[in-house]
Amino acid sequence: MSNNFESKVTPSRVIMLHDIETDLGSGLQIKGSRYLLKWDIVKKGIQYALNSGVRFEALHQNGKYTFDPDVRITVDDGGASSFKIAEQLRDLNIKGYFFIATNFIDQKDFLTKHQIYMIDRMGHEIGSHGHTHANPFCELSNDEIVNEVNLSQMLLEKLLKKKIKIFSVPGGEIRSNTLTKLKDPQLSLNEIYTSVPAQGFLSKKHSHGVLIYGRLCIERNMTSDQIYK
Repeated sequence: MSNNFESKVTPSRVIMLHDIETDLGSGLQIKGSRYLLKWDIVKKGIQYALNSGVRFEALHQNGKYTFDPDVRITVDDGGASSFKIAEQLRDLNIKGYFFIATNFIDQKDFLTKHQIYMIDRMGHEIGSHGHTHANPFCELSNDEIVNEVNLSQMLLEKLLKKKIKIFSVPGGEIRSNTLTKLKDPQLSLNEIYTSVPAQGFLSKKHSHGVLIYGRLCIERNMTSDQIYK
């Protein structure tokens, strides 16, 4: 395991999942939530994409990438069902990026410390989703942003014994001053993920050495075909 996160590839598109329906617990998602997904539908959409030649970021590979992947999958919040998603992606040899709101670790319906450790050991990436999942995050003061990110980083780094360099904005809404503060070198972030769709493209621009990604959010009412497209 590397002690410092350095993204080796740049995907063309990033999609965002939340929790799925399992008996493990669904974190912040209540029954009927637009973000509480049925895994069989999501998996079928992924399989359609694989069959059509879409290249997902691989969990394990032989040698170095000779191409940038078409799609990166991210999973927000740290609900307990994230562990099931991590296992399912592992079985498909797809790498996931799991963003954890650290205040909920070990609470009912959320990931335990051991599960987060195991997701990391599978080869997936672990990132910060803030500490309290403050929403709207864009209304926080600069000091509050720093506290949210730093506390979450500290807890995850203590658990995983590695630097946490990636961050997903809770709620996803952003303003220019929010991004400016998140790009501040004092937070030591390499990548920032928002929920501004732009079909998952938004910007991949560097600023202070930071990459910023928009994401396409997968919702409960989508069919497998819509997810694939």
